[in-house]
Amino acid sequence: MDESTRAHLLLKAIQFAASAEVTALHLIIHQHSETLLPELALRIILTYLPESTDPADYHDLILQLANGQIKAPQRSVSQINGPGQNLSDYEARLRVRRLHLLPIAEPQEIHNGCDNVLEQFLVHRARQIDTETGDLFLAQQLLQPFLTAGSYLQSWMIAYLLPLIRLSYDYYPKRD
Repeated sequence: MDESTRAHLLLKAIQFAASAEVTALHLIIHQHSETLLPELALRIILTYLPESTDPADYHDLILQLANGQIKAPQRSVSQINGPGQNLSDYEARLRVRRLHLLPIAEPQEIHNGCDNVLEQFLVHRARQIDTETGDLFLAQQLLQPFLTAGSYLQSWMIAYLLPLIRLSYDYYPKRD
């Protein structure tokens, strides 16, 4: 696959992520797994998928990316024609060069000895959800299915997320 086709493909994947079209993103990653490698796909999700997106919508995709075996999505997609079709090859390559994808791990996670890419991604994503939406329960929903992924994730959830949820519940109980 030539560089211009890769650029168009990457822009299409980013647009699907930015518009929270998880099924279309999953399909394009499945169809072009030799170009959209797992780490690149995780970085696209981390950078462009809105934090308010329901984690249940992309649990399967994350798990498949972590395992390196991308299967076709279970839900059907009517079309995966996305933006970028009208861009010239030069414009597409230029836009790709200007992209800034977030790293999988935050710097403090590297220093804490966490070397599992899935755990690094999940912690970074949970922090993003907390920072951008303040919805700790959404962050908990993201992490819950992956708690067996490793001890660092379990420790992080117990030491960081659960105390914040408890604090939030104690100080701001739901009003009827």
